Amino acid sequence: MALRLEPFRDDQIASWLRTWNACNERHMIARGLKPLTAETLNRHRVLASEPLLLLMLAMYDADANELQHGSGSTDEEGIDETGLYEKLLTSYAAREVAKSRDGAPVAELSVLGTRTPATVADCLQYH
Repeated sequence: MALRLEPFRDDQIASWLRTWNACNERHMIARGLKPLTAETLNRHRVLASEPLLLLMLAMYDADANELQHGSGSTDEEGIDETGLYEKLLTSYAAREVAKSRDGAPVAELSVLGTRTPATVADCLQYH
């Protein structure tokens, strides 16, 4: 059985973002970080419309406001969505390894990497 999550509409992204920021407010304040903004997500609309990728974008930004500081912005650094997707996977793998301490991000990426090109292509195809 396969399950496909439908892309989020703008109102669903906005609702999700309000919930994310409310749930993570104390964490952000304690670390001196800014809440994720709709403006930041709009720069990555194709990725942000996919529910799981939206979560990955938010988690990536929650580390050091990387999205808000221009890292991954096609306008400021010339990185494409595939490059940003790679950064999302790398940060995800690093978090997982930090939790388990028995692997390396590269090993995690070798498993995830087999899916990356097809996933990005599918994501871009529907938008």
